[in-house]
Amino acid sequence: MNDDSLLYFFHFSNFKFSAPDKINNLSTYNRYNFTEYPQWRQLYNDYCEQLINNRVETLSDIKCAYIIYQQKYREAQAGSNNKFQRLARAAKRVFKEVLPPVVVRAIRLINK
Repeated sequence: MNDDSLLYFFHFSNFKFSAPDKINNLSTYNRYNFTEYPQWRQLYNDYCEQLINNRVETLSDIKCAYIIYQQKYREAQAGSNNKFQRLARAAKRVFKEVLPPVVVRAIRLINK
C-alpha cells in the first residue's frame, strides 16, 4: 500500500471496534501503527463503521457455540472423573470390608 498497487485483501488482526484508534489490541504487537502507515487509518475507519452498521455490538454479545460446547464437555469430563473417583473409593471400601471374609472362606474351602 505504499505505492500505487491495488489492495485485494487485508486481514484486520485483533482489531476491536471499541478501540478504533489502535491497529490491534495486543500489547506485545507493535510492528504497525497509524503514525507509520497513515493510509491505513481510512481503511480501519471504514471497517469499523461497517462493523457498527452491521450490529457488531449486538452480535459480539452472542457466545461462541464452540466455546460453550467445549466448556460443557470439560465440565462433563471433570464430573465423570469425579464420579469415577467416588466409585473407585466406594469399591475400595467395599473390597476392604467384603474381601477378607471371602478370602477366609476360600481358604477354608481349599483346605477341606
